[in-house]
Order: sequence, then C-alpha cells, then structure tokens
Amino acid sequence: MPPHNVDFKTRLKEIPEAELRRTQNIPHHTGGFGDVWQCIWSTSSSNPPVKVAIKAVRVHDSSQTALLAKAARGIRREAHVWANLKDDHILSLHGITTGFSHLPAFVSSWMTKGSLDSYLKQPISLSTSQKLVMSRQIASGLKYLHGKGIVHGDLTPTNVLINSDDKLCLADFGLSMILAESGNPTFNSCHGGNVRWMAPEMVALPDSEQEEPINQ
Repeated sequence: MPPHNVDFKTRLKEIPEAELRRTQNIPHHTGGFGDVWQCIWSTSSSNPPVKVAIKAVRVHDSSQTALLAKAARGIRREAHVWANLKDDHILSLHGITTGFSHLPAFVSSWMTKGSLDSYLKQPISLSTSQKLVMSRQIASGLKYLHGKGIVHGDLTPTNVLINSDDKLCLADFGLSMILAESGNPTFNSCHGGNVRWMAPEMVALPDSEQEEPINQ
C-alpha cells in the first residue's frame, strides 16, 4: 500500500548508464549494505553536467533470482515514492539506473560535505546554536516524512547528509526494510533498522528468546 498524502505526479526516471561517468574506479564510500559512487551525469539536452551520487546495493549471491526480483520491485516502489517527495530536508532523487549492481541503483544529488557521521568526526567545534539548527533540520525532515505517512526506519548519522550550504537532508528511508524483507542471505549486513539508534518500542526479541510472563 503506498503512503498516504503522497502526490504521485512525478514519474520515476530511468537514467541510462551511458549518461553516467564514474569519477574513479572504486566506490567513493562503502557502507553496511551498499556502495556509493560519485558520477558525472551528462544528458543529451542542453543542461550542464552535474555531480551525482549512485547508491548501489551490494549483492553477494546473484543466483537467488527470486529474492533479487522481489528486492528490485521493492526498490522501484520506494524510489517512486522518493521521487515524489519535495522538501528542503529530504535528499532529492533524480531517478534509478542499472550497471552498478544486480539491482536498480538510486541516483541522487551529490552532498558535498558527506554524512553527519563523518562530519562530526572532523576536528570541528559546534556551538549550541549550531547543534540546535542541525537538530531542527533533522526534525523538519522527519515531520515531512511522517506527514506523508512514511516511517524512515533507519535514521542514523550516516543517513543524514550535508550539502555545501550546511543544509541537512535525510536519505535511505525504507531501504533496509526492503532488503530485510527480501531475504538477508543475498545482501550484506542488511537489517530492519540499526539497533543502536532504534526506538525502544521497535526492538523485539526473536520468538525463541521471548520469556513467558511471570505470575506473581
């Protein structure tokens, strides 16, 4: 069921691999279940080339065709939702492409200052005012998603990106859930959210570890 309040006016764009040129032969960043490539996107139109990020899910077992097909459907579904989200604090999605993985890859705006996680590891000192501005921007992005009936599902500092103007944008909402639902053995380290950052009510023990209620 699609999220409520999302106006699906924007069609999901299929970007040909030929329009994307890698800036290097290895991924710019390697994460838990995917690789991020920096590319230059050049179209046949008069638009100037732009720098974009390609988020490709890493696949270890390409023989699991049924799982791959299910994951591909989920990625396309979520990409269609993402393409129709327009907010200052949501990462813009340009479309999807092929050739970077056995699954469709996301093509999004390149965020110059990287993730909030890497940004905070730098030798910088943030004032209380700056921290509040960052917190409000993250909260604003979440408020927008929730207003559209969308739960991020994996909000961590690595999924908060920063552009050259110090604007924070949320990314990768729903992706870990899609991959977990499709079958974990095919993908690397995918799970339905990061336990360290997960809300307490979302953490559930496996059935085999649940204890029987104690009568007193």
